[in-house]
Amino acid sequence: MEIKYFRLVKTIIEEGSIANSSKKLFLSQSALSHQLKELEHQLGYKVFYRTRNKWELTEEGVELYGLSNVVLENIDKSFKNIKQIQTKNLRLKEETNSDHLREMADYFNAELDEGYNGSTITMDNEKAKGFISSYQVFSGLSVWVYNITFLSDFKVELGMSEESPYYFCYNVQGQFLHRFGGESEFHTALQNQNMIVVGASDTSAQLVFPANIKLKIAVIIIDINLLKKLEIRNAKRIYTKIRKIFQKTNSKLPFRHLGEIDSETEKYASIVCENDCVDLVAGLLTEGAVLNMLASQIQVYSDHFTKKKVILNKLELSKITSLGAYVIDNFEASFTILKLSRHFGISPKKLQIGVKYLYGDSVAHYISNLRLAYAKNLFTTTNFNVSEVCHLVGIYSSSYFSKVFKNRYGVLPSHYRKQSSYS
Repeated sequence: MEIKYFRLVKTIIEEGSIANSSKKLFLSQSALSHQLKELEHQLGYKVFYRTRNKWELTEEGVELYGLSNVVLENIDKSFKNIKQIQTKNLRLKEETNSDHLREMADYFNAELDEGYNGSTITMDNEKAKGFISSYQVFSGLSVWVYNITFLSDFKVELGMSEESPYYFCYNVQGQFLHRFGGESEFHTALQNQNMIVVGASDTSAQLVFPANIKLKIAVIIIDINLLKKLEIRNAKRIYTKIRKIFQKTNSKLPFRHLGEIDSETEKYASIVCENDCVDLVAGLLTEGAVLNMLASQIQVYSDHFTKKKVILNKLELSKITSLGAYVIDNFEASFTILKLSRHFGISPKKLQIGVKYLYGDSVAHYISNLRLAYAKNLFTTTNFNVSEVCHLVGIYSSSYFSKVFKNRYGVLPSHYRKQSSYS
């Protein structure tokens, strides 16, 4: 029996009249009556008792109505399952005029906040918590920011175009997976790692942003075909630099470079990742950080082929980039090389080499500088006195604190306290 007959029976009972049912099914009353006659002829029995004001089910019709509910419910459920399968991956197309953020807003059922040359979606629901923003610095150079935690794996399939823009990605926090359509395995972009991607015509890329991991990712997208048309000095510099360093890559094949663990780029990318505003002021404030981030990434890529290799692998270096956050969260602790190496699962020798490589300092000096920088921040953002700040950063000798603070910043902490806005 055709599905339309199940819908016919169900609609007549629920609407209560032929007139209402014909409107619901977008049929004329005569067409609806004709379908009902066809149904009863096929079945060989009456489905309804026809009265002047009401249609009532026969005994056989009651059974058919129950069957109609089961069949239609299962059909609707199956279509929903098919839709979920189809939309499990968000499919985007790499086109100049594509509005990917609007497509994401629809996917996450989130509101889109549009402003000066950019947009932001902010989420605090069962799918994600945080924001994703996109804005244009100038034609040919745009930025995407992920400052978000997805509550289930977020999978994106991106169809590449002939324009083949350059993607300069940097993970301030967290990690994600990437592969091209022809690859069987994913590659992991680690915390504090640069990744450069260039697509090719008729290829695709898949990205997986893992669930329940705080992500802070800045992505600079460059379309050199648009850049070369601009008379802006920064645009010309970027165009010339990129053409020069990537001239040997095969433009007909997709390209991915997973670079070194790089702490220098982090200070610029961190500023970019905190920008969830889309107004003119916010755009101007972050433009400098974006250009510095890109310059740093290009320099790190160039150095990759000449710089002396460190004995640590990228995963070990990525772990060490979490040292600062760990120290700040545990200032009251007594840190030793041995304790830290056990915590991060890295040998003492590698830990010291890694900190020196990333931050240009010994472990002890790096931790001391973290304490002093945090103390300086407390002076400018709170009304704690010198003794309180001293203890909060894990230094328990006031005289020693005054000495190292002055050596670092050229002023005694007591004087700095008086000069701050919270004094």
